Amino acid sequence: MGLKYLVVTRESERSYFKSPLREFVFVVHPEEEMKVRAALREAPQKMDIVMTKHLEDVNSYAELDALLTPDRSLGVTSQPVTQHEVSKIVLNAHIRGARIIDFESALMELIPSVPSNLEEIVKVVAKGGVHQRGRVRTYARIKNFAEPAIAAVLLLLLSPLLVLVALMVKFTSPGPVLYGQKRLGLGGKEFEILKFRSMRTDAEKNGPVWATEKKGDSRLSPIGGFLRAAHLDELPQFINILRGEISFIGPRPERKIFSDQLEKEIPMFPLRTLVKPGITGWAQIRQGYANSVEDSRKKLELDFYYILKHSPRLDALVVLNTLGVLVSGGTEGKKRELTAATTVANATVLPTARAMAAKRSSSRRLQKYVPGMPMLSARFRLRRVKSRAAMRSKATEARVESNRGESRAEG
Repeated sequence: MGLKYLVVTRESERSYFKSPLREFVFVVHPEEEMKVRAALREAPQKMDIVMTKHLEDVNSYAELDALLTPDRSLGVTSQPVTQHEVSKIVLNAHIRGARIIDFESALMELIPSVPSNLEEIVKVVAKGGVHQRGRVRTYARIKNFAEPAIAAVLLLLLSPLLVLVALMVKFTSPGPVLYGQKRLGLGGKEFEILKFRSMRTDAEKNGPVWATEKKGDSRLSPIGGFLRAAHLDELPQFINILRGEISFIGPRPERKIFSDQLEKEIPMFPLRTLVKPGITGWAQIRQGYANSVEDSRKKLELDFYYILKHSPRLDALVVLNTLGVLVSGGTEGKKRELTAATTVANATVLPTARAMAAKRSSSRRLQKYVPGMPMLSARFRLRRVKSRAAMRSKATEARVESNRGESRAEG
């Protein structure tokens, strides 16, 4: 089978760094198309393949050429391209200002995670890592120095909320207010993480089990589900930041017993401890709680992405999205919505590339007259002021009134 192109549209995230609508064009072989479709099924946001076509005739070449505009990214197959016309189209797109990147980098940009297998990660680091040069390293040193001071200020400002949550925990279930648990920190060193107690004191009498924020968990205290869903149980971890044990942003620290179990299934799992753990992180805002090996694998791939792309910009993105997750009710609700959407999602094939170009052109014209207005989604429709039925009714009334006037005039 020869090459084909795919047009992938993704909706925006809650972020000031992303445009409301971004599109990728992939020129790939069939096996790479399978990778794209598999990645989209695991995507942390709504994505669709809106167009796909084999590159085999003049019309398909012309449509691909029309699609490669400067506001789209093109992911090119990592395998050799033997079709002369495709090479010519890609070169022309580069000259016109389109962004051309290799297949693996495009896939990682579309789905911001890094494969957790040994064969792929070194190649991904070489191609897509953010160089930890002087500025990034200086930022990391400033971050380590400033975070304890910020945590102290936040503890002072949030003290009324901390007291309120402590009283709720104390009066709704017997046992201590705070709960300490051993976790793995930087370099695999154990430390005691502090949390507001959200479970009964005998929750682990039968041994440790996966954490969850679901209210149906019988181990939770009366307000435990609420505390976990709102992430209020994690507020005491500002004390851990004061001690220098964790950061505001980083991979969530794991318990040693679970880390040892996961290492048997995922050999690269301990590499998460190469950086300091955090209260929130790239994996936490996109995946939420991990309650299975597969969930832990997905979170590890997201953690690897954070380690690979660590920068002030990515940290700012995590902070903004964390605020969005807190406002919207947590990551678990988001995961359920995406799961439901995935089960009913089907690839939608648009008629032609010309129709897509016309639609985008219309959006740009509207944006020109309303400065700062975001690009409209393909599903957006302007509501008519009056329905066709109402307009026809009004026209009929006008004709009847006119006939009456003529009759009176004749009489």
